[in-house]
Amino acid sequence: MHYYQFNIGNYRRRTGHLTMLEHGAYRALLDTYYLEEKPLCADDAQLMRSHCARTTDEQQALKNVLRDFFELREDGYFHKDVEEKLVNYRKKSEKASLSAKSRWEKDANAMRTHSDGNANHKPITNNQEPITTNHKESKPLSGKPDESAPKTSKPKTNGAETSEVISYLNEKAGTNFHLVEANTKLVAARLREGATLAEIKRVIDFKVSEWSADSKMRDYLRPATLFNAEKFAQYAGQVAVVAVSVALVCPTGYPFSQWKASSPAERAEIIRRQA
Repeated sequence: MHYYQFNIGNYRRRTGHLTMLEHGAYRALLDTYYLEEKPLCADDAQLMRSHCARTTDEQQALKNVLRDFFELREDGYFHKDVEEKLVNYRKKSEKASLSAKSRWEKDANAMRTHSDGNANHKPITNNQEPITTNHKESKPLSGKPDESAPKTSKPKTNGAETSEVISYLNEKAGTNFHLVEANTKLVAARLREGATLAEIKRVIDFKVSEWSADSKMRDYLRPATLFNAEKFAQYAGQVAVVAVSVALVCPTGYPFSQWKASSPAERAEIIRRQA
């Protein structure tokens, strides 16, 4: 038994007269009793050696504890409370073992019944009568697609739009991304989700104006970042906020005619430079 409950209140009520050495001796003897699940050895000398009672004070403390809390019987030093806990522990262990055994036997019987049922199952004969009078004989499979089956259509994406987005990014950011699947599939996915070509270009304009002058952020002007599903949604939201804010207020001292002709991304860049 490697674990037992320890009631501090009961222990202190019974051991208030013990010295520190005697407390240590008592706890060591209790641990041995629970671990071995049997009374302690009746040989005091052996007990002292196995519990490292070397000095005279340690040996006397161990003797005092044996005298106060244990009863010497034929099979060794007996402790009433520990024995009661061991009896309950063994009952619970036996009950759990029987429960597990019963559960395994039940599962095994169920598996045997299922196997027997499969073994005794009668095969369907070739001359089985049809269930209904209008039953039609099924045709053998030919290996060709079933033309009568409904066809599911996949959302189509415009290859020209995808190509235009990559070209637009290369033009604005000074990059040279190719029309490979790793780049085009991200653009195609955003188009399928409902993003328009104009919205994607606005995101490119916005991030180019924000990152192109930053040596660290310039590397993120790439399809993997700009057209990632989560990031693109964030960037599109930023563009919308900036578009509203910059469309309303022309910076003091800036020509309004030029401001009016500027795109939202250009206006954001103007505000950034004047900040």
